[in-house]
Amino acid sequence: MITIRMATCRVCVKQDGLMINIFEGIRPSATETPVSEMVSQCTGYPVVRGDVYPDTICPTCLISVQNAFELKQTYAKSQQIFDQLNQFDPNPVVQVEGKTIQETHLEVTEATEFEIVNETIVHDASGDPLMQTVEIPRRKCCMQVQEKLDEILRQMGDMQVIFGKKLDTIEKNSGSTKTTISRYVEKEEKCANKLEFPITEKDEMTLIDDKIRLGPEPYIRLFRNLILPEGWVKNIERIFARSLLMRINYSGETNKIALVQFVYLNKALFEATKEDGRTMEDHKKDLREAIQKAKNRHYKNQSRTRTKAAYYA
Repeated sequence: MITIRMATCRVCVKQDGLMINIFEGIRPSATETPVSEMVSQCTGYPVVRGDVYPDTICPTCLISVQNAFELKQTYAKSQQIFDQLNQFDPNPVVQVEGKTIQETHLEVTEATEFEIVNETIVHDASGDPLMQTVEIPRRKCCMQVQEKLDEILRQMGDMQVIFGKKLDTIEKNSGSTKTTISRYVEKEEKCANKLEFPITEKDEMTLIDDKIRLGPEPYIRLFRNLILPEGWVKNIERIFARSLLMRINYSGETNKIALVQFVYLNKALFEATKEDGRTMEDHKKDLREAIQKAKNRHYKNQSRTRTKAAYYA
């Protein structure tokens, strides 16, 4: 069962009403990487179940981590392709008379023939013994370069296709994650409605006031759904049970429980019903009226019950 839990995001340290467990949260299939492992790989920090750090993540950071993890995997594959370039040496090592030379042209002092890398080099036709130039045949080397470039171009074409698919996957996963999070929100609000409302005791008001202090947004949405569009007079008993309404008023007069002392609860109720031009004074007035009319309904029901009992007595 999903319940509202005021926790801390392990990534951005925010405290929000909606958090997802990084060890047990959103994971479409058993073969996919857990969120905890994604966080660890993207940050370089160990993420271990049961450590002293938070085990939850907010929706915004979850999407960012998933996208970063996808990009990291794609980059690693691309890096393997580019690393292949380092395996090829465009200037092969040539040895002439015991000396190692890395040049494509050699100058020798004798008009003779040399065998370099299994190739025969003929002396300069000019016959000048001081400036004999031999050029290393590069046909085989050029063929190797061309083959390597062709292979790299082919792999780059494949990577363009892979990048396109990865971007589509990231976009799809983001949409899927947002949909799943929306469903979480709906479940949490329904669960909160079922388990926490209507409020029946003062202690419950204190507990909910503290929860709203840590993360008001889920409660504001919930209150808006419970109160609107009909308004406070008709729907106040969706928030406060009638038995509690008989013991409270807005300011706490005549030794009643003061609704105004629950600052965060009262502010969330105001935000949920806020409209253009509506002030906090209007909010107080509406609440006072709704509480009084709820009490009047209670007294009328009691009167009808007594009258009916006397009639059948």
